[in-house]
Amino acid sequence: MYRLFKNNSSYLQSILIRVSWPDLFKNKCFQGLLFLAYAIPLSYIVFFAKRRRYLSERYLNIIPLKNSVYYFIAIDSNSSKELLNFYLNLLGNIFLLMPLVVIIKLHFKAIKYQNIILICTGVSLFIELIQYALKRGVADIDDIILNVLGSIISLMILQLVKHLIIGKSSVGQ
Repeated sequence: MYRLFKNNSSYLQSILIRVSWPDLFKNKCFQGLLFLAYAIPLSYIVFFAKRRRYLSERYLNIIPLKNSVYYFIAIDSNSSKELLNFYLNLLGNIFLLMPLVVIIKLHFKAIKYQNIILICTGVSLFIELIQYALKRGVADIDDIILNVLGSIISLMILQLVKHLIIGKSSVGQ
């Protein structure tokens, strides 16, 4: 899998390592490390980050877009910080589960897209329920919707990359 270059004409060439990327991504140990490298920061972000605070009450929003529209309308037009926070939350929820899609696709090559979406929906729902139970943030249906949207976008990007690189119109389907 690894091979040192035999040509010692320069110091740089002697230390370069050639990695067989397809073999590396097939390695189950590498996939496990990749999952941990994703799961640990994910846990911190959704449960322990500074913006997560212990709440005296549990908050639950089950009406789609209610909080998002309310917060957007309530933003002071002179406050770029509030607007930035709104968009960071929006984009953060979209990007949150995108790496999970890649990890699932690496580990289960023949898994159907519908099953990946179901897994991501379940993970998102689980996160929101834990946040609700532990009073860490607001359990919000908008977060689930945005997480699933990000998962769908990730699947579309994977399919596009596969089509461009390999010339096939689908990824493992």
